[in-house]
Amino acid sequence: MDQELLEELYQSLVLDHSRHPRNFGTLTCSCHAKGKNPSCGDELELFLDEKDNTIRDVKFSGQGCALSMSSASLMTQAIKGKTVEQAQTLLAQFLDFILDEKKLDEQYEPLHIFAGVRDFPLRVKCVLLSWRTLEHILRDETNQKIVSTE
Repeated sequence: MDQELLEELYQSLVLDHSRHPRNFGTLTCSCHAKGKNPSCGDELELFLDEKDNTIRDVKFSGQGCALSMSSASLMTQAIKGKTVEQAQTLLAQFLDFILDEKKLDEQYEPLHIFAGVRDFPLRVKCVLLSWRTLEHILRDETNQKIVSTE
């Protein structure tokens, strides 16, 4: 597939997930955290319903740029139904993929659309907001903290 067509497909996927985010809403659960990206104004709250080491449901609410919203939407799709350990593995791989340009497992194919953001440090923070918020939940560091990408 030629590079121009691939970029167009990736761009349309980002726009689709930002305009029609999957798993958008709230949950009544004990696992939640708020995230904020002061440099861009993105804000989100992530809700995670975990039972028997499995993420039964996950939702997010908030507002932000297309990259922030699409990243949260795709992240929630990727972790829903997974074990906590699987979510932690994906989180570590995704952070390495974005921050250290390491390879991301092929099973997480839709997340590859964010590879180009590496060239724009301020945009990296937009993409990572939901992931950093998830990181705090999985580390059990929520305690009503607001996670910042700064």
